[in-house]
Amino acid sequence: MLELQTTQTQLTMSSREIAELVESRHDSVKRSMETLRDKEIISFTQSVETSHDGSGARAVEVYRVSKRDSYVVVAQ
Repeated sequence: MLELQTTQTQLTMSSREIAELVESRHDSVKRSMETLRDKEIISFTQSVETSHDGSGARAVEVYRVSKRDSYVVVAQ
């Protein structure tokens, strides 16, 4: 389910959730987020989540952004 999660009283969203929301590839969303970070428009934290696909579970690096920054990424 796509929804903002509360992390230490701050609403956040992962790059994987944003990719699903905008129907884009996760690596493309991450690349856009890195560009926005380099321009000091957004900030994010990196974490690892488990992805379950047809071939089993695997670790995937994701970026987690604040509610405000998630709007910026989606608008990008």
